Amino acid sequence: MTADHAREAVALLAETEAEAIARWEEIDRDESRPRGSGGWLESADASLADGDYREALFDATYGIRFAGEDLGRARAELGEADLADLADRAVALLDRIDAVVGAIGSYPVREPERDLAWYSHIELELQRGRTLAD
Repeated sequence: MTADHAREAVALLAETEAEAIARWEEIDRDESRPRGSGGWLESADASLADGDYREALFDATYGIRFAGEDLGRARAELGEADLADLADRAVALLDRIDAVVGAIGSYPVREPERDLAWYSHIELELQRGRTLAD
């Protein structure tokens, strides 16, 4: 985990949230529900400012789920959803997940408590990604 990685994830969340909000403004719906990441961008920004890059990455990746879903719904409402492209992206995601699983191999560790915990976290995220891509 690097500071640059966390900053990149937070920037992607900010971009996705901004686009989602702008798209919903195009639709001009009078709904009172929150748009975007549901507050996760603010949490990610605060963690980034505190130098807690692990927490910033967690907040950003969690928030992107909400902002991405919100953006996807707005695009669908605007008639901009390309189902064939979405299917291609899902297949590409599944291929990337398989590549990561294949690259992990024998679980080399230097500090077992820390490293095995990270492998467990990685496997959980890969499983979640596979479920969501389906």
